Amino acid sequence: MKNVVIRDFALEAEQAVLGCLLIGSEKVADILALLTADDFSREAHAEIFRSIQVLHGRGAVDLVTVTEHLRNNHLLGKVGGPVYLANLSESVGFVKNALDYALIVKETAYKQKLIKTLRSLISDLESNFDARLEDLVTFTASSVDGLLTLIDCFRQNRPKILSGDELLASVCLNNPEVIGDGILPGGGGLIIAGEAGIGKSLLVLEMAVRLSHGLSLWGLPVCDKHKVLLINRENSIKSLKFRLERLLAGLGLSTVSNLFFLPPEAQINLSTPEGLQAFKLIIRKLNPQVCVLDPLSAFHMVQENDNRLMRGCLDQLTMLSREVGVAWIVTHHHGKANELGQTKYRGASSIRDWADSFVNLTPKKSPDRTILELEFDKLRHSPPRPSLILERDENLCHHPADLNLKVSPKDVAQALAQLGGRCEGQAKLVKKIVEATGCGQRTAYRAINAAAGKEIEVVEKGGVKTFFLPRAVAKTFCHGAVANENSCVFQ
Repeated sequence: MKNVVIRDFALEAEQAVLGCLLIGSEKVADILALLTADDFSREAHAEIFRSIQVLHGRGAVDLVTVTEHLRNNHLLGKVGGPVYLANLSESVGFVKNALDYALIVKETAYKQKLIKTLRSLISDLESNFDARLEDLVTFTASSVDGLLTLIDCFRQNRPKILSGDELLASVCLNNPEVIGDGILPGGGGLIIAGEAGIGKSLLVLEMAVRLSHGLSLWGLPVCDKHKVLLINRENSIKSLKFRLERLLAGLGLSTVSNLFFLPPEAQINLSTPEGLQAFKLIIRKLNPQVCVLDPLSAFHMVQENDNRLMRGCLDQLTMLSREVGVAWIVTHHHGKANELGQTKYRGASSIRDWADSFVNLTPKKSPDRTILELEFDKLRHSPPRPSLILERDENLCHHPADLNLKVSPKDVAQALAQLGGRCEGQAKLVKKIVEATGCGQRTAYRAINAAAGKEIEVVEKGGVKTFFLPRAVAKTFCHGAVANENSCVFQ
């Protein structure tokens, strides 16, 4: 196969792209999302592009800053010096065509990679001609897989334009909900925001465990078991292991084969083409149904107050969702609440705009209990719903709670479990609650009434059991009537 020669128009396109970037094209973010340094045929052009990538993350790209960055890294002479950079910025055809120039560069790079892969395949086959036919077939199949991946990447960068008739004739398959009632649709995004140190990471770890087992989330329906990838960048593997062991003990589980972790030291940066490409490979290989990113700030290097840059990062998640159907749970820090209890959102408004659901996590004052309020600030696919009050127990598990009750619904369910899941009349259940909590009888009555109509999980040796106390039965208890055999049941 003959050596491939890059045509002059492709080199001119590389120069035009770099020139547009140096003079501040409005398409900078789009170009940086499309191209990588490896797409440039000349190493000098690749080095200039890398410098632009770094400086773009800091919000300062122009001829002066790029020249200075290359000089400080002893690369200015290697790329042709300040004269060559100045010529690039002055030889731009039309700035409005910047993205078209970038597409020419990308397409030429794909052609080069395609030809290089084919040439390598033919060379290897010729040099191993005496090998067994089965081995040659296996080797060829592996190389063809690489070609198909290359073709797939090209198609994703050149989407098909649909006519109106084609759109109407197309079949759109909806992903099933991850968390029901419109909280997290398949392929959607849920952001959980709160101030630092209140336990967002603990909450999303429990969510990941529950989703992987198909367990409901404190009354919010979970439609099925899900393959979950959790990436926590703030805690060590040792810390994650400790927390996971506590949670599993609290939930009565022994395995989490459907939950996967990426080590905290893994470098993922959604704001650079290289980092984004590495992340895409991870998602495509594992193909999770849910991915947890904790926290958002650890996955990019752009100004968080810049609406355009932040939306660009988050839109990359949307593109991955459209490709593989993955849904996102993302934690996000915000400032502490003021005296009126109002929180100050941190970062660009595009962060909240991107999410299908946005939940505020706020600690509630309690002398001897860890209480959190989940406020559903934004629900794109669901009507407004009241806040959810959760209490964290000694095993780091969360349970629905009532701030006005000294005895929680979980205490009622545990007392019921100790009675075998069923009792006749109010006396035995009230006595068991009083013995377990030290409360008075009146408080026990109120707790039974508060537990009415709620599904409450209790861990037993046989695993997690969900107890359900019918509302009418609780009312009967409080009025002193004798319950029938269906008074307290467990499912």
